[in-house]
Amino acid sequence: SFTADAYYALAMISLRRGYSSNKYRDDAISSLNKMSEQKADSTVYIYRVVWTPYPEDVIKRNCLKNSLAVNERILLNQTSTFEHFTITLRGWCKDNCK
Repeated sequence: SFTADAYYALAMISLRRGYSSNKYRDDAISSLNKMSEQKADSTVYIYRVVWTPYPEDVIKRNCLKNSLAVNERILLNQTSTFEHFTITLRGWCKDNCK
C-alpha cells in the first residue's frame, strides 16, 4: 500500500503552498497524523524532499513513517522558512533513512 506515501506528499504540498500560514501547517500536521495511522505501511519512500535539479539532493530512501512524522513536526516548530525546513529535512532523511 502507498497510502502513507500519499499522506506524506499531501503534507509537503500543504507546506509548500503556505509555510508561514497556520492553516497550511495545520493541514500538513493533519496529513502527517494520517500518515502515521496507516497500518499497512511502515515506511514512506522519499525520492526528493522537493524538486531540485541538483543530483546531490536525490535521496531515494525508505523512511520509517512514524520517525519521519515526529521529525517533521519538530522541524515545523524549529524552522522559520520552507527552504530551511527542506534543507534540514533532507539532511535528516540522508542520515536516518535506508
